[in-house]
This record gives sequence, structure tokens and C-alpha cells, in this order.
Amino acid sequence: MKEKIVLIGIVLYFFVSHCFISRAQELVKGDNGQAEKCLDVGKAFFKSGNLILSEYEFSKGLKLDPSNVELLLALGRTYAFQKKFDEAYVQYNKVLNINPQNVIALNGLADICRLMNNYKEALETVNKAIEINPENITSHLTLIEIYVGMGRKEDALKLYNSIKDKIPLRFKEYMEEYIQKITVEN
Repeated sequence: MKEKIVLIGIVLYFFVSHCFISRAQELVKGDNGQAEKCLDVGKAFFKSGNLILSEYEFSKGLKLDPSNVELLLALGRTYAFQKKFDEAYVQYNKVLNINPQNVIALNGLADICRLMNNYKEALETVNKAIEINPENITSHLTLIEIYVGMGRKEDALKLYNSIKDKIPLRFKEYMEEYIQKITVEN
């Protein structure tokens, strides 16, 4: 009888330990997909133009999963749209601390630096993105805007002419108007 009690105690100990460890792993991993749910809800708010609730959802998700790159990028973009450039800068750098090769974060950071008139860092950052992925059109479009901000309009026009056939339709009209505007100013 004593042996059965000891055996039951051992089984119970391992069962409770396993449950505790499994729950701890779930919490560390991100609370059973709750962070992903926050990402999805935040994206929906972002698309509807509700940046305050978008920011709230992305921040809530990051409390559950602080190294979630998608959440960090989404929060950075949300801050950028709200003109909270310092906060966006921090989020993009968090992504780059996790993955220094993340071209989306590099482009976002370069654009934030440009908007903050920090052209030196903007240029260095976008050039790094182009070095990693020379075919990324967003990097080239960002570089055009950096050139314009630096007063290097001829470089901007030259780059635009070299990539204009590769620009996706969703950017084409904006870029054509943008280039037309700087051409008139020249």
C-alpha cells in the first residue's frame, strides 16, 4: 500500500510539474496566440484609419510577445502615421536589434530619419537596405525622397528615370506627381 501511495505521489508530482512547465512555456511564447490576435485587430483598426486603437492593440500584443517583429513593425508604422517619429524610430530599431537585415525596418527607419531631417542617417540606412536587397523598389523610392530633402534633385531624377518602369501601380501616380513637382522647382 505504501508503495502505491509513493508511486501515485511521483506520478502526481510529474503531472503537476508538466502542467506548470507547459503553462510557463505558453506564457513565454506569447499567451496562446493572443499576440497574433492583437496584430490582426490592430491591422483592422489601422486599415479603418483608427490609429489610436491600432496603437493600443499593437502595444498590447507586444506586452505578450515583446520580440514579435510583425507587431514591432506595425507599431512603428502606426507611430509614423501619427507623426510620433521618436517612437517609430525606437520600434524600427528594436526590429533591427532582432534582425539587422530586415529591409522593411531599414526602409521605415530611413523614412523616419528623413522626416526628422536626419539625412545622413537616412541615407546610410536606405543604402544598407539597398545593399541587402537591390530589387526592393520601396528602398529606391525612399532614396529619391532623401535625395530631394538633401537638395540633390538631379540624383533623385536620375534614380527615378532608372526605376520608373519597375514602380508598382499603387505608387506610380504619386511618384509621377512628386517628380513633376520637383522638376518644376528645378
